[in-house]
Amino acid sequence: MICVGVIIEVADKTARVAVSPQGPCGHCGEQNRCGLNLFSSRDTCDLSVTAINTIQAKPGDLVEIDLTAREELYVSALVWGLPLTGLVAGAALGAWLSAGSSISENIAALIGCVLGLSIGWAALKLINRSIESKSKFVPQVLRVIKSKASENSLPGS
Repeated sequence: MICVGVIIEVADKTARVAVSPQGPCGHCGEQNRCGLNLFSSRDTCDLSVTAINTIQAKPGDLVEIDLTAREELYVSALVWGLPLTGLVAGAALGAWLSAGSSISENIAALIGCVLGLSIGWAALKLINRSIESKSKFVPQVLRVIKSKASENSLPGS
């Protein structure tokens, strides 16, 4: 998915890019008050991402960044799939294990949900560490839409 953002800082061959929320968040009137920013220190849902900057864009430049559809789908499947699979598997395992015990099936399923979800998140964290350094999962700066340098130059000079 192609996103538009402003380069905040540049280091080596990477750039930190401030991007606005995409998809449902970008069109939502509640984006400053929703649950997505409960754990953020900021008042808005604005995000910043690290992108590979092979075109030497400078801080302040308005740029297009992109992560290929295949990698985006893979990352989305991991982020949503692992915790959800852990949740469902934990609930099923908890209910199944409660059959021979004095614990209520619902309580056992709830405990299983919590444990399964925790295991799914832990697995996601481990996988994140291993793929974090792989450049195919890092977006790339595609092009400069508007350069800060051209904005500051005077016409006719």
